[in-house]
Amino acid sequence: MTKTYRGALVLALVGALLVPAATAATATAATVPVGVTKGLDYLHTRQRLDGGFSYSSASGSTTSTPWIMLAIAAGKNNPSRWRSGGHSPVSFLQNTALDTAAKNFGNVPEYYALCILAYRAAGRTDLLSNAGSTQIDLIAKLESYQSLSSGYYAPDPTATTRATETTAWAVLALVAAHQSGPPLSDALTWLTSGGNPPNADNGFGSSPRTASSVTDTSLVLQALRAGKVAAGDSLVQGGATFIKTTQTGGGGFADTPGGFVSAPATAWAIQAMWVAGIDPHRLTQGVHTPYTFLRSLRHRNGSTYEFPGVGNPGDVLDATTQATIALNDRTTLSLPIVPGSKVIHYDPTIVRRSLAPKGGARIASHTVVIEASYHDNVHGTGIQVAAVRVTVDGRSRTKAASISASHLRLQLTKVADGSHTYVITVHDWAGNGARIQRSFTVAVPTGGGSTGGGTHPGGGTGNTGSGGGSGGSSTSGGTTHPPTPHPSATISPSQSVTPGITLTPTPSGSFPASSSSSSPSAIVGQVAGSGGGGGGGGHTAAVVGATLAVLVPIGFAGSWLVRRRLLSVMDGATRGEVLPQGTTVWQRFWKSSGGPPPGGSGE
Repeated sequence: MTKTYRGALVLALVGALLVPAATAATATAATVPVGVTKGLDYLHTRQRLDGGFSYSSASGSTTSTPWIMLAIAAGKNNPSRWRSGGHSPVSFLQNTALDTAAKNFGNVPEYYALCILAYRAAGRTDLLSNAGSTQIDLIAKLESYQSLSSGYYAPDPTATTRATETTAWAVLALVAAHQSGPPLSDALTWLTSGGNPPNADNGFGSSPRTASSVTDTSLVLQALRAGKVAAGDSLVQGGATFIKTTQTGGGGFADTPGGFVSAPATAWAIQAMWVAGIDPHRLTQGVHTPYTFLRSLRHRNGSTYEFPGVGNPGDVLDATTQATIALNDRTTLSLPIVPGSKVIHYDPTIVRRSLAPKGGARIASHTVVIEASYHDNVHGTGIQVAAVRVTVDGRSRTKAASISASHLRLQLTKVADGSHTYVITVHDWAGNGARIQRSFTVAVPTGGGSTGGGTHPGGGTGNTGSGGGSGGSSTSGGTTHPPTPHPSATISPSQSVTPGITLTPTPSGSFPASSSSSSPSAIVGQVAGSGGGGGGGGHTAAVVGATLAVLVPIGFAGSWLVRRRLLSVMDGATRGEVLPQGTTVWQRFWKSSGGPPPGGSGE
């Protein structure tokens, strides 16, 4: 019965093409309902790389794909624009041997009718005459299963087994393909004549005189309406009455009276009510309607369970497909199946302008903050926070990040110099994902640990460097302090010094000598250094400073000894003492200097 149930879904969509103008006028042109967008969100995750759809297989299903194409069209999407791996559902069908797929389906003419409807939903009726990889004519294949004597369609045209459901399929497909003539008119005659009378409960079964079901009755009602039978016709109203008797207390419908209530049966009942001119929103059981029942079976990922209760989800893919179409109710009935070319994105969006760091960014710090904002499509299933991931250089950093349903922030410290790559992935509750990757470079300047005035020449360190020098110049806060020179110590004899003592003249360029004071020689110069991270030039300054610290006391001591000896000699000269060589101090002085001064006596 599952395949038959699916037939009702196709009929619901085809009926939308053929609803009289008066019915369409009563429908409101609204945006796609939330129940539809969430269902499409889930169905989008079922598309495979070959363009087809399946519940769990890695490749598309030849049975599920045409059905989901109808649900996509009901959501105002063009199935041919849904692509995965470069393939669309249309290309999937074109790469499939449809005649072989029809045999595997079981009811061959029903599958051909389903494919015709799928191509029509995608606006590709031009492919009906060369469909699939074997280039078959779908309309001709379908018509080959018609009974020429009675007009019905069946898997075996010589018997009426499954003739009611198969004929309803054929009528919907032929109308969608804009066919006319005996293949269509004879089928409608059979459905409305004594060849296929309704049961006593006004319902229809899969074959004449078999037990009525909501699925088969919905198929027949929509086929009758597609064939221009009025909504007030007794067959249409009688079938609607039967369907209403199967509604349960929770608002849903069972496929047969007293049977299991299910999402598929409820979805087909909704569509049947619309073609019969009955507003299904008014079919209430207490506070429940068919819509509240379908919504109660919706899972957070957008899928719809077939049966109530999480323990028995049933055929989730089929139930979601049919519920997605049914929840679009009036919009489905008031619009043609061929949708526009607008593309609706069901993958989440990572906002590129929100990314930090930007791609190619250069960061002069070892601390890096990674940020991103994201969102799901309008009325989608929403971002699943637990599924957001962030990696840096291939290593997961998700646990260290702050993550919400709209934003991610991750602060990294001690990031090494060089190139780095981060990857952010997000998923919605349906499983649709988005991924973005960016690279950045950390390049911290040499000595980046300092915070002061940069380079410091000389032995000083300014505000930031380190060094032991006390001489030279230093730069601090942008102000340069020149070195303070010190005069060198020079000993010069007075004009009354006793001759015989040889004195060394002061070198050119030194400070003037003084007989009453002495000081160490000044070493004037600059030693370049930098204040970065320990003062690169401070070491040289420290060596020079230390050397000066040692030499200065020695210089003072030596100068004091020389001066004391000289004063002692001078004191002896004033008393006329004679040196051991038999000369006086003055005679020694004149001899070394070339003779006494003019006018001198030598004594």
